Amino acid sequence: MRFYLLPGLLAVISGALADVTYNVVGFPATDGSSFGVSVQGKVTKFTTSPETFPLWSGKVAGVTASSKYRYVSLAADGSVIEQESFSRAFANTQDTATLNEVYMRKPSKKLKKLPQVYSDVRPKPSSAFDDNQIGTIHMTADPTAYEEMMADPLNEDRKAIKATFKFINTHTTYSVAEAKVKISGHGSRKFKKVSLRIKFDEDKGETFFNRPIIKCRSSSNDPTQMREKVYFDILNSVGVPTAQGAYVRVYVNGKPYGLCLMAEDIETPYIRTTIHGGSLETKELGSLYQMGSHVIGYEASLMYNGSKTADYHPEIYSNKNLGDPTKNTKEEPMTQLIAFLKELMEYDPTMAGGE
Repeated sequence: MRFYLLPGLLAVISGALADVTYNVVGFPATDGSSFGVSVQGKVTKFTTSPETFPLWSGKVAGVTASSKYRYVSLAADGSVIEQESFSRAFANTQDTATLNEVYMRKPSKKLKKLPQVYSDVRPKPSSAFDDNQIGTIHMTADPTAYEEMMADPLNEDRKAIKATFKFINTHTTYSVAEAKVKISGHGSRKFKKVSLRIKFDEDKGETFFNRPIIKCRSSSNDPTQMREKVYFDILNSVGVPTAQGAYVRVYVNGKPYGLCLMAEDIETPYIRTTIHGGSLETKELGSLYQMGSHVIGYEASLMYNGSKTADYHPEIYSNKNLGDPTKNTKEEPMTQLIAFLKELMEYDPTMAGGE
């Protein structure tokens, strides 16, 4: 409570000073450097720990949420190396702590969603896939194992490496002591920035927001970095079941890996959750086909080329049986897909019912 003695009047103004906690995600440029906050001309140094890094936090006494602030980078001796070029302010002056903010990144702006043309068929939306912010993923792996994996991206038989995993967005911090990471994709393996597949240990009850696997897609063959995300959004808009995705900043061993599209992995757990409402009862799950586009001139087109698997380029369609293994044999792994392609070719939209 503040008191002001004015001529003939004692003014009592509410605005008691308090302790405010500030939180920022940052990766020091050098060993021994750290982060802090500048409030009302005073710099307060933050702390972190192996359990919370790269999230840094600090409490500043005697300020209020109405005070503007800037995050700063600090040298080992506590001197300021760099400060943000913009000031930050609390959206709610009653708060006593900031969100998990990102050093040198201005607050996010809300994006307009596509109109929902047909009913939304998604399960309950996950806070992990938030279009209005870019989260941070940091993984720590054995440097030698990581470098060997990245030096041999075309080896699809290479085993996954172990890594700690941390995901941070404005409201959430999620950590796993050990996840398994490997290079993902087919054609994308030929780019310098490859996609990563991260698997969590379900036997230990570890998942990522109920998802046992996620992928960090590099989008290296897409100059816009937007194509796949727009696909997801359009399919959601028209009520078609699809994977969900959101952008994340990915760091490995404290170094920037790049901007990726964090997406669900379409395997059995995804199908049970999205198509069958999470039911574990035995159901006919069909088959999954991965369609490639990495062989120039032989991109997957869903065109019917014949009744045999041999009629299709072997690098374009790959099959994974999820249900009855007799539906697709080892000799003819594309039986179900070929039947579907034939139906597509014979479909006549001018006929009643499309028959």
